[in-house]
Amino acid sequence: MVSHKIKLVSSLLMGREPKGNDSLRRYGSILRGGATAVIAKAVAALAGFASVPLTLGHLGPERYGLWASLYSILAWLYMADLGLTNGLMNALSEAFGKQRQDLAREYVSTAFWGLSGMALLVGAGILGTFQWLDWSAVMNIRSAAVSTEFRLAMAVAAGLFVINLPFSIVSRIYIASQQGEIANLWGVANTIGGLLGLVLAIFAHGEIPVLVFGFSGGQTIVSIVSGAWLFGKAKPEIRPNFIISRPSLDRIFGVSVSFFISQLATLMLFQSANIIISHFLGPEQVAPYQVTWMLFYYVTLPQQLVGANIWAAIGESYSKGDIAWIRRIFFRYFAFSIIFGGLLILTLALYADIIIKAWVGPQAIPSSEEMIYWMSAWAGVLVVLQPLIAVLGGVGKLKEYSFFSLLAALVAVLGGISTVEAYGSVGVIASTAISIGTLTMIPALYLTSQLLKIKKPPLCNI
Repeated sequence: MVSHKIKLVSSLLMGREPKGNDSLRRYGSILRGGATAVIAKAVAALAGFASVPLTLGHLGPERYGLWASLYSILAWLYMADLGLTNGLMNALSEAFGKQRQDLAREYVSTAFWGLSGMALLVGAGILGTFQWLDWSAVMNIRSAAVSTEFRLAMAVAAGLFVINLPFSIVSRIYIASQQGEIANLWGVANTIGGLLGLVLAIFAHGEIPVLVFGFSGGQTIVSIVSGAWLFGKAKPEIRPNFIISRPSLDRIFGVSVSFFISQLATLMLFQSANIIISHFLGPEQVAPYQVTWMLFYYVTLPQQLVGANIWAAIGESYSKGDIAWIRRIFFRYFAFSIIFGGLLILTLALYADIIIKAWVGPQAIPSSEEMIYWMSAWAGVLVVLQPLIAVLGGVGKLKEYSFFSLLAALVAVLGGISTVEAYGSVGVIASTAISIGTLTMIPALYLTSQLLKIKKPPLCNI
């Protein structure tokens, strides 16, 4: 029995699923995606662990805080996709599930040119507002030289963003076609490209703009190459043409609205803290918060290894009415998340100070134990949420969840702003943990439980 299961797992990992067995095919996709995600996330984790002490040591606490805050701001620019990449993934999962290559090409063309247009609009908006925006006041920068450096770095980051945005669909296409392992391998290349560019910039004794050019520029090059490979060699049948289909636009954007709201909430929760802390406490206070946040965010790493592949597999399963398979994969994913996530949170709660000191030095250790406790609570909520979001997102039922997540994000940001001066960075993370724990996690649990009670979902017509 055991040897049979080992042989089955080996076959699934090699892509040799029994023909006609959709359940095993989906599990095979998840296994392959998870196995390569281990490599991708391991490389990303190692790159992240290596880049933080390198960058912090090169720039110093104040300028490192601005570096971290810059990428928080840059994350907001990616809101320009309006959730379209996730909407595309859901639509493609259905199209591939029904073997509609013609429809898949329509979706890809619509998404690619739609994102290209959005990138140009964002670029024009940045050029129109860049000159009058006072970054010194926004980021609480006290030095004129550092302010000029930060402004130039923002300009470089925004330019590379405009180039990179249309190619953000590449990984979603691979995942939607149950080829998450290929997306993960390109992710490895992307991580290595960014790290190499960053290291070269540091060795050249570059300031923040040079580091941004090296890091984001290296990633942009890999993104362009991956897109050229996908449409030129791997899947030329879905290469974008110059036709934007109105029904395809309605289909993608109809789903993407919920994703957009969810993305907005996520950004408010995850990417506003650095800006709040820099503005009220000074950029030098960002480093301890950001380093601790990164450490606890790695708690979700086991889930990230399989999360996107499970999401896509759930989408295809739902399009075929296989709700029983969705129940099975959800409970397995949930148990996996709780066990591994709980062990990692407990370890970090006990040894976070020691790990941070060994990692980047004493200058990044949080000034109070309360920070560690609230980071642990925040990470625990994330661990519970990941399987719930995979189900709700996979079946295209994020509308209600998105409302609650946006409400939680607003409360968290307002709470952080109102408490940061009195309680420091602890007030920011405490507001975040409480808000998403009550206003997001509880509704998500209810919505998912109701969805899993359905005996046979309505099939999507495409």
